[in-house]
Amino acid sequence: MNRPTFLLLSIITVFIAGCTGEKQDAEKVRVGFVTSIAGLGDQSFNDMGHAGLKQAAEKLGFELKTVEPKNADEFEPRLENFCQSGFDVVVTIGFYAKAPLEKVAKKYPKVKFVIADIKAEGKNILSADFRGYEIAYVVGVLAGGITKTGQVGFLGGAKIPLLVNWEKAFRLGARAGGAKKVAARYAKTFDDPATGKAIANTMYAEGCDVIFQGAGKTGLGVIQAARESRKFVIGSDDNQDDKAPGYVLTSAMKRMDRVLEELIGEAIGKDFKPGHRSYGLREKGLELTDFKHSLKTVTPEIRKKLKQTIADIISGKIKPLATPE
Repeated sequence: MNRPTFLLLSIITVFIAGCTGEKQDAEKVRVGFVTSIAGLGDQSFNDMGHAGLKQAAEKLGFELKTVEPKNADEFEPRLENFCQSGFDVVVTIGFYAKAPLEKVAKKYPKVKFVIADIKAEGKNILSADFRGYEIAYVVGVLAGGITKTGQVGFLGGAKIPLLVNWEKAFRLGARAGGAKKVAARYAKTFDDPATGKAIANTMYAEGCDVIFQGAGKTGLGVIQAARESRKFVIGSDDNQDDKAPGYVLTSAMKRMDRVLEELIGEAIGKDFKPGHRSYGLREKGLELTDFKHSLKTVTPEIRKKLKQTIADIISGKIKPLATPE
């Protein structure tokens, strides 16, 4: 084959590949996801975030690889490994990932980074947080309206700023709903259901008849305790109503799936703009479930009050983190 003929065939081959929309593997965007410590299977925000990324991968055609750190010390090497392996976008979630992400992002300015559930800063970082205290106030109103003992409780995974705000807002909402006393405990772990169950059993024995849990996989133990003691619990992050039908009043859903799908779409696009986003009730980043298993307990009157509470938070009439008198 002479040289002109070879060049012509090469040009035709490239043209046909372009017209068919075929994409070489080398050109495929690669996205690395580092879960929070609780990992996949938490039936909470790790699973929701992973679901959102998988859905985005199917729609947008990028390659997705997921790793699960076992402790806070593993975040930095896991993040850095993705960068060294040539990944285009690195995604992570949660409080413990912030500092490692900001450190690694400085070392790899050409890599795009996405982090959800906390604000982070960097020239190549897109972050998003949730005003979770808004929904915490709402479920506080619910707990206050349901309790028969006058005492409700909050059980968090760790005493970090995000969950301290949840506790504060839940207290305010519960008092507005009619509760006389609000107890609070922190499990110091997000992946130990047995610890969650033990603490919840103690809280129920001490008089709480509704507990709002924000503890990741540890919270699954709280739900188990509610079912066995025939008391009530409010789930968090994902829809956990089916875990103990009738005993889970509702779940304060953090739409990590929806938000990560939106953020990754921005990150792999041509107009990537680092910065921060905030999601709350107004942006539909937070939602209650539909009470399908608890309609007899959560009466129309209470549901009406919850709907009005949500509207008042969105309008600014209610300040979920206002200092109580």
